[in-house]
Amino acid sequence: MTIFRTFGWLFLLFGGVLIFVGIASSSSGELMFGLPYLLLMAGVPFVVLGGVFVLLSRRYSLRASRIRSAMDRVREESEIEAGKYAEKYAGMSADELVQRVRDRKYDEYFQLWHALPGKVEPDRINHLFRAVLESDEEYLQRYHCAAAFIAINGLNEFEPCQLSARETQPVSENLRKALARVSRSKPDCPDSDE
Repeated sequence: MTIFRTFGWLFLLFGGVLIFVGIASSSSGELMFGLPYLLLMAGVPFVVLGGVFVLLSRRYSLRASRIRSAMDRVREESEIEAGKYAEKYAGMSADELVQRVRDRKYDEYFQLWHALPGKVEPDRINHLFRAVLESDEEYLQRYHCAAAFIAINGLNEFEPCQLSARETQPVSENLRKALARVSRSKPDCPDSDE
């Protein structure tokens, strides 16, 4: 819309100059008696067109600012809701978080996945990560699940999209490699009862 505004002001300026020169030269009464009318006839359309461009740019700029402010409100409300989920999950035990994943009770702000690293041990949740990553869950849930899987297992050589974006990545192969690395990195100690 800045282009409309720029051209609008240029047209207004150019048309104004033509009209001014036309009016200024009309009183001389010399041989160029038709020139003032030519300048006036050329100047008026430029002024009208320039005014239309300026008004259009202003209208669209107001509309765009309303859209931006509405988007800002939605973003702010989403951040508030996500914060509520984060607080809720921060107060939950590791068992409760694992149960939520098992029951597939994810939130729409992906905060469950962010709450897992640091609270849940890999042995307790890796099988659930695998189930989600191999499932038909929506992409963003799989993506955030992959991010949690990577964080909990220290798989820094992988990116979440490599384990979740089936359309662009060899997810099955990458997941197989990641799970193999996780199983190799397990300590060889006997299982202990909790």
